[in-house]
Amino acid sequence: MKPLLHYAGQSLTEVPEEIRASPHITHLNLSQNAIRHLPDWLGELRHLRVLYLSGNQLSDIAALSSLEQLTVLHLHDNRIRQLPPTIGRLQGLKRLYLNNNALDRLGPELGQLRSLEQLLVANNRITEIAEEIGHLSRLQVLQMRQNQLLALPDFLSRLRALRFGDWSGNGLRQFPEALTQLEHLEVLHLYSNALVSFPTTWNERGRLRVLQLGDNQLETLDGLPLTLRSLSIYLNPLPHLPEALWRHFTQLDQRQGSPYLFVDSQQLQGWNREGIGEQGIKLLRLDSRELARSDVKYFPATIREQYGIKISDWPPRRG
Repeated sequence: MKPLLHYAGQSLTEVPEEIRASPHITHLNLSQNAIRHLPDWLGELRHLRVLYLSGNQLSDIAALSSLEQLTVLHLHDNRIRQLPPTIGRLQGLKRLYLNNNALDRLGPELGQLRSLEQLLVANNRITEIAEEIGHLSRLQVLQMRQNQLLALPDFLSRLRALRFGDWSGNGLRQFPEALTQLEHLEVLHLYSNALVSFPTTWNERGRLRVLQLGDNQLETLDGLPLTLRSLSIYLNPLPHLPEALWRHFTQLDQRQGSPYLFVDSQQLQGWNREGIGEQGIKLLRLDSRELARSDVKYFPATIREQYGIKISDWPPRRG
């Protein structure tokens, strides 16, 4: 008996009933079809651990609640508007992928999935997060980019195991203070929001290494966590690169990996001296077109080589 059955990309409109003859399968791939409904007999697959249903036309997934051995469930690119209350029966579920659906909230039923480690709900219509989500004590990855959130609730500070969080492309105005308390958070994406504030205090035992803040409304960046090694601040109304920020990145230990600082031409204005530095320029990540729009007049050899700038070509003519 095969533990894995593949029916992906076969233009199916329903789940083949022949699958019932293989009750011991552990992996089933039904992705990239045109399935609209799930049969009640699906619960007979008592040993199923991994199920691929992405790229179909599903709106009702209640039939999945009987698959109590599931650990991985792929449901992205469907038409799901809400999750059934019974999804909480999937106590062994570790990874749930729901990107590109029509969800308008993360409901309390998800808070029952106490084994959940990864929850991906990007590109939905979510405006609300139920407080029960704070019960997901094992959650390590939470991706909620491209939704309709205007604020993040304080109870997210209970997600003690969270390592990766992505709320890019929402409508956040205030920096979520709850996230500054997460000790294990290493990567935080908040680009393309409307942030106007930045926290001044962070968890002293925090591990944040990557922070993406590009395309917001930040005018100051006081209180950056000292653990940062990658920072994106392009398309913010910062008048210039703060001296403290520059010192932090140029003094990082290169043996732990190259640091990165993503900026734009406006933020480079005013650096007309060696402040940009031979060593410091190695961490800059800047499009050559952005360089042409900047007012920087001094470039060490390193940056000229990196971006192909010839001394005779600089500064560019403005006309």
